[in-house]
Amino acid sequence: MHKESTDLSKLGNRISITELIKFDEISKIYLCKFDGIKSILRKDMPLSKSLNLDRKREVDILYKIKDLSLSPQILYSDHKSGIMIWRYVDGVEIDIFSDNHERILAEFGRQVKKVHSFSTENIEKYNFLHSIETYKNIISDTSNSSLVGEMNALIKTLYSKNTQFKLCHNDLTKPNILMNGSVSLLDWEYACLNDPYFDLATIFSNFQLDKVSIEFFLKGYGDDFNLDSHKLNQFIKLVKLTEKAWSESIKALI
Repeated sequence: MHKESTDLSKLGNRISITELIKFDEISKIYLCKFDGIKSILRKDMPLSKSLNLDRKREVDILYKIKDLSLSPQILYSDHKSGIMIWRYVDGVEIDIFSDNHERILAEFGRQVKKVHSFSTENIEKYNFLHSIETYKNIISDTSNSSLVGEMNALIKTLYSKNTQFKLCHNDLTKPNILMNGSVSLLDWEYACLNDPYFDLATIFSNFQLDKVSIEFFLKGYGDDFNLDSHKLNQFIKLVKLTEKAWSESIKALI
């Protein structure tokens, strides 16, 4: 607590903490005011480094995509102390079952396509397989050999030297999608290069989209995209295994 107070004291009277709104093994999230602006502050817990969360890379990506209107505006960041502050975004968790679900899903698809279409020329050449490898290494000495084996087999099937790596969010779950007139994507801490099917698999499985809902999403994502159902199902398996490996990594590190 003393270290956290010391880190925040560097900001002086620029910041005023309102309340703690989330606290888990990776970070603490606060509602605050920063330079008089309603904001969100995230302070890393030590475990974040063990999971190979690179805050410098996260901030670099967010600054590069800031003109796409996909994510909240960063107001302050200090990756050494694990502090990031971004402008508060007023909105509600996306509801794909509302009366406007067709429009919402299409808009969701358009926003995700912006991510996958963004030029990777100046994006760090780090891909999500390195993150998966981190989880596998953490749990390799535990009773998770079958999980690691399944992941290795799927990765060998799904990735090759010909894989077209694109910028991906890699954590497009319900809490990270906000409706505020448009669709905002939150929590970019896992963003890096990956096969776009990883994001699509995360969305379709997490939101449990049926065939019709997927079609609405793809209308926004792009009519020129031909969904490979077999590849999608394989990536859904990988997403679920990755979520399991991440969860087991947390348990192993605590």
